[in-house]
Parts: sequence; structure tokens; C-alpha cells
Amino acid sequence: MVGVGLTGLLVVMVVLAGAALLSRSGEQRVAAEVDPPAAVAEEPTTRAYDPPVALAPDSEYVETELLDGDDLQVTHWISTTEPMDRLRLRPPSSPVLADRTWGVEDLVVAADGTDLGPERIRIDVPTSLPSAELLYVRYRLTDALQRNSSVDDRALATVTSVGLGLEGRSLPRTQVFPGGRVMTLACLAPGARAVPESCGTYVEGAWQVRSAAGEAPVTVIAQFDLAVTR
Repeated sequence: MVGVGLTGLLVVMVVLAGAALLSRSGEQRVAAEVDPPAAVAEEPTTRAYDPPVALAPDSEYVETELLDGDDLQVTHWISTTEPMDRLRLRPPSSPVLADRTWGVEDLVVAADGTDLGPERIRIDVPTSLPSAELLYVRYRLTDALQRNSSVDDRALATVTSVGLGLEGRSLPRTQVFPGGRVMTLACLAPGARAVPESCGTYVEGAWQVRSAAGEAPVTVIAQFDLAVTR
């Protein structure tokens, strides 16, 4: 009886082992017949309107880049802990700049990553915005350069950005000139008696100007070397 019992148990174990092998074999065949899953596309690390640097809360970062011709492309990123709901783009005003004319074209404004459309924003007119903590403003300053008639490949831009009014708030601001084409910078404070003064520092291959919160915005004047290629 014991022999029969052991024999029966051995048979059961053999059957179970065979079933397990068949099961694993079947799983392998199915796995071989199914294509490997496609690689999941990674989400982009930045969105189209995200700043190129880590932007501290309650601060503004501006890039001014020389385009081909006499135009400048200017991009602002503004981050605030108090949501923004009004914006005003103001052209610089100073007796020194009274005889200069320029245009603003290709205006793009985005609030928290949503493009508001150019028809909603007008220069020197207050504009209501959807409450936003990150504001993106990009535009092209046309005819911004004054060519030097006595020195080839030299040009002066007396206006390198427009002012962005945020209901009287003044944030710390960094204006950067990428591309390695700036020779010198000068800052012009508001006021009839203001005169341009040398300013800016050269950091990691680009000139930049920093201003503290609460200070009246200055007009940054740039001299460009047009012989330098981008």
C-alpha cells in the first residue's frame, strides 16, 4: 500500500512538473510572438514659454538678441507670487531718445503657458490678463540700430527693450545680451538730466545688467559689433 501511495504521489508530481513546463513554454512562445512595447516618448523638459534659466519668484529675466538687419528680438519672462492680471507695454521715454523712432512687431504674450493672441495687447494701453504667475512677452524691435558712418561694423541701439508695467510693481530684473556681439553697455536713468553711464557685467559669454526691486527701470543702450557672426 505504501508503495502504491508513493507511486501515485510520484505520478502526480511528474504531471504537475510537466504542466508547469508547458505553462512556461507557452508563456515564452507568446512573449516571442508579441512585439516589444514601443518606447514611450519622454515629456519635454521645458515648455515653449518657459524661461531658459531658473527664474526666482518675483523677478524678471530679459533677453535681447541682435537679428540679421537692424532689428532686435526681445523676450521677457516674469514670475510673481502675486498673480498678475494687468499689463502695460510702455516705450522708453527720455529727452535723449526724443528723436528716435522704432516699431514693435511679432508680439507674443503668454500667461502661464497660454498664448493670449496679439490682438489683445497694444503698446502703451493697459491690458487685462487672466490671473497668471508666469508671464512671457516676446517682440521684435524694428529699426533699432544706428549705424556708425565712420567705423564699419559698428552700430548703436539706444533702445533694447520696452517697459512692462505691472500695476506699479517693480521687480528685480536681469537683462542679458546673448550671442557675443555686444561691445559695451550704458544705462540711462529716467529724468531730463540723466546721462548714459557705463554699466553691465560680462558673465559666461554674455553681457548682462541687473537692477534691484524698487528701482526705476533704466534704459539699456548697447553698442554692437556686426562683424561677429552668430
